[in-house]
Amino acid sequence: ARSRSSNPSTYYVHVRIRNGAGATSVSASSGVVIDTTPPVCTEVHQVDESWSLTEPALFQGTDKTLAAFWECTDSISGIVNFKWSVVRNSTNKIVVQGVLPSTEKSVLARNVTLRQKGVYVFILASENAANLKSTWTGAGITVDTETPDLRNATFGVLPSSDVTAVNSPTVTTRTHKTTKSDLSGTVSMTTTLPPSTCLSGSLPTAKTFCRRFKSAMA
Repeated sequence: ARSRSSNPSTYYVHVRIRNGAGATSVSASSGVVIDTTPPVCTEVHQVDESWSLTEPALFQGTDKTLAAFWECTDSISGIVNFKWSVVRNSTNKIVVQGVLPSTEKSVLARNVTLRQKGVYVFILASENAANLKSTWTGAGITVDTETPDLRNATFGVLPSSDVTAVNSPTVTTRTHKTTKSDLSGTVSMTTTLPPSTCLSGSLPTAKTFCRRFKSAMA
């Protein structure tokens, strides 16, 4: 006989045996969970390991590592393992792959060989105890190991109308602005330093700034 428990997805099997003398014995199974839903992943992100292991990224500054993190759950039978791989987008060729236990939520693959400007896509397959699988794909990450091109950078002193006081109204602030455009996008950087920083050398970056642009800081 089979009876259904108060949990609509758990079933128990009860067996009653009787011999020729009329004696009986009863046994019951420990319960079978019926799970028809695969694991669900709410997050699957690729990251730049050289920058952060927790911040999603579309570009990375290294060609030797690949990293990703995820958030997956299965509230019924539970996740058994994760099978992951990284493929190069243009060829669909697997670059690296592996299997991780259900307790893991991230992976860092070292000593891989990646190409400049190559796009690499992380694929995660999660499997639960009912042998149901779900596959999730990252947005892809582009390798950009080239340094920014500063040949078109502009440096100068802001007009007097735009000068800002720092620490006291008598301190004049000089600013240099750098712009660059490369594979991973256009970035604008503005550094604001008072002239006193040049004299004290209180900031490591200020020494280079003042050495190269002392005339603008004068």
